[in-house]
Amino acid sequence: MKISEKAIKNNLFKLNITTSPTVIFYKICKFLSRARDSEFEKENRLFLEEYWEVHWTLFYWYGYYLYNGIGGGKDENKAINLFKQAAFKGDEDAIDFCEKKNIEYPISEKNYLRIFKSALKLHKEINVIIKLR
Repeated sequence: MKISEKAIKNNLFKLNITTSPTVIFYKICKFLSRARDSEFEKENRLFLEEYWEVHWTLFYWYGYYLYNGIGGGKDENKAINLFKQAAFKGDEDAIDFCEKKNIEYPISEKNYLRIFKSALKLHKEINVIIKLR
């Protein structure tokens, strides 16, 4: 499904693939921070359906929209796969979601340190419990 020209004009969003990730991220945040009404949610959903593969920061947002049924129907399975991909890329929100829901996600250089810190914290807590016995 193509995003309508009206949706692009209404949101003043022009995607330029050669734009730096920081600029894309800023534009994405601006786009997603619009007032939450059903029309904007539908336009955002169309945008995410069209461009979610452009930058890894959109993996989480598209998953969020799918998981919660924002701007369209729910698709939890597809959303969870998107959350896993975003977590692999190091997206903090996706990692939090996966950990909260006990969803295993692939380990990468970007999220390894966080997983290691969590494991170390758990190890220390277990050692404290063992010492208290």
